[in-house]
Order: sequence, then structure tokens, then C-alpha cells
Amino acid sequence: MLILINIFNYKCLIIGLNLGIIFIISNLVFLSFINNLNNQSISGNFKVIKTFNSSFLINYNGANILIYSKQKYELNEYLKITGTVHKINELSSFNITNATYLYINKPQIERTGTKIDQLGKIIDSNNISSYFLNLFLYGKSKNAELNETIRELNIAHFFTISGFHFGIIYLILNKLFSKIRILSNFKFSIFFALFIYLLILGFPISAFRAFLFLLLIEINKKFFKDKYENLTILSAIAIIFILFNTNLLFNYSFVMSFTITFVILMVNKIFKNIKHYWLKTILITLCAYISSLSITITFNEKISVFGYIYQLFFMPILTVSYLISLFFFWTKYFINYYFLVIQKIIFSLNKINVLIKIKKTYIFAFLIHMFLCIGYNLSINLVTLKKFILIRLFLISYKIHLLK
Repeated sequence: MLILINIFNYKCLIIGLNLGIIFIISNLVFLSFINNLNNQSISGNFKVIKTFNSSFLINYNGANILIYSKQKYELNEYLKITGTVHKINELSSFNITNATYLYINKPQIERTGTKIDQLGKIIDSNNISSYFLNLFLYGKSKNAELNETIRELNIAHFFTISGFHFGIIYLILNKLFSKIRILSNFKFSIFFALFIYLLILGFPISAFRAFLFLLLIEINKKFFKDKYENLTILSAIAIIFILFNTNLLFNYSFVMSFTITFVILMVNKIFKNIKHYWLKTILITLCAYISSLSITITFNEKISVFGYIYQLFFMPILTVSYLISLFFFWTKYFINYYFLVIQKIIFSLNKINVLIKIKKTYIFAFLIHMFLCIGYNLSINLVTLKKFILIRLFLISYKIHLLK
């Protein structure tokens, strides 16, 4: 997108060309690494980093390995695995999205009895509050019905730990530190707290992106006097992510996190002259919704007719719910009754939800984001053109005045 916006900027084109060369070289190195692991026997203790219906993922020397198993294992559980690694010859969208190019079929698996419970025993139960606490604090829940319902209502992203959640924490802590004089000089300690939270979560892409984005904005403000635009900072973070792991280009979490944030920043700049805050908010959230919808229909065949309305309705409710999860997770009766009400609202609205089936397509995503880039480019150029015309008119009028 950055290249499209700066299509006539030769410096940007040179940077894009260099990044393309680096991208090709890094891919060649990665493919060489994958080929070296092919037919190699491994044995050791590995942590389950992702689970699926009949398989799970482990990581070996930086490479994800798919383990086929009928036995169910839990996330973050440690297993002793022995087997031979093979390269997946026919890659599917599942393999590319999860960066899995290797697999072990029929390995020897032993439970070690070790499991990392990153959030402790507080949420390790089977009641309503534990389901929501797992969603809000960890982005996962064992309640399949609840998971499916929030997906159908198109509000699942409010539960997945993302920039939305990190932004809420940052705003609250930043406001608190600004109000208390003794804390005003220690604002960067906010990022230390966010980093600890990020460490607990295991560095999910969207949350890590939000952390770096907020940190670099603060550095840009404090040390560079806002020299760099937020769009430039976001683009730089995306490039860094890709250079470290080129497979992220096929990761939906990465694509959605960066694209939607990019769209929000672009649209905010396009409509910056709109004085009515509510109108501006509606336009920005609508564009962000269309952007996310255009991406989700590349892999999802069902969309909610009232998806945008549900997002507007649940945004303030789930923001408050997330804060309650953070500060009142230790309570028993209050939080259980609170989430009982939230669950009733979610399931009641799902009864009147209308889902329509659509054909998976990539064209809509391309067209939507191309038009947004063109709109942004035109808005910037029109401002520049307007300034140029005013200057020219001034010079002409000044010359006429001198001739008189």
C-alpha cells in the first residue's frame, strides 16, 4: 500500500525494490533450511504451540512442524516427541497460513506431565465467567457454542487479544500517569507493563504490532518532534515483521491487523476536516468494517447482515467488559453475574441474526483497498494542488499590482 500511495516517489520505489530483493533472498534461505530438515529424525521435549482437530503444531529450531495425532493435547503442554520430519510437497492454504512446511506422521508421543498455564488457576474452571475471562485475557475459550456465536455476530475480534485491547490499557494508564504528578515522568514504565502482558500472552502478532506502534509513536513524539507520520511508522513495523518472517504475508492475523490499522489511519486523514466527532467515528468504523469484511470473505462463506450494527452496539459494552476482566477477575459473584448478563445479550441477539452465504473471493479485498489508496492519494494531492493554486494566484495578483 505504501508503494501505491507513493507511486511517483522514486525514493520509495528504490526502497521497495531493495526490500523485494531482500524478500527473495530471505525466502531462498528459508527454503534451504526447510530442505535440510527433510528426512531428519528428531527427539526431545516440545511445547504445543497450536492445536487443530486432528493435529497440532510444535516448533523446532524456528520451523513449525505439524504433528498428526488422533489424541487431543492442550495448548502449551509439553510432550516428548520422537519421529522423522518430512517436507509437505503439496501445500494447501492451511499450510501457508500457519507457516507449516514440515510434518511428522505417526510419531512416538509421551506426556511429560508439564503444562504451562500462563494465566494460572484463576480462570481454570467451567463456569460462565471463566469462559469470558479466557476470551478477554487470553483470546481463547473452551466454550465452542460461545465461540461460534461471537463469530456469527462478527464481534470475535473484540475478544481476540489485539491492538484494540492494548490501546485501551495504554489510554487508561497514560491518563492515570498524566493526572498524578509523581508518575508523569515515568510514562515509559507503561510500556514495561504492556511488555510483561505481551510476554504472558506469548507475543500474538496483533498485540505485538500494537505494542511496537504505541512505543514508536511515543518515541517519535518525545525525541523526533512528530517528524514521522503514523502511517510511516506502521509501514516500517510491517516491513520489519516481514523481513524477520516472510511467511507472515500469508498469515491472516498479520494481514488483518496491519491492513485494518492502515485503513483507519488513512481514512482518519481523509476525513480530518470533518468537525463532528460522531460522524467521523461512524465513517472510520464503517471503512474499517468494510476492509475487514473484504478480507474475511476470502476464507469465510457466511457473513452477518447486521454485522456492522452489532459492532457499533458491542464496542462500548465489550470495552467495559474487558476492563472489568482486568480489574475484577479475582471476584466471584459479581463477575459471574455480570458475564451471565453479557452472555444473555449475545445469545439473544444471535436469535435475530441473519446470515447469508457468499462465494469466497479475493477481488473484493483488492478493489476495496485499491479505492481507499486512490482516495487517500487524491485527498493528499488535492491539498497540495490547492496550496499550489493559491500561491500561483497570489504571485499573479502581485505581478499585476506591480504593473499598475
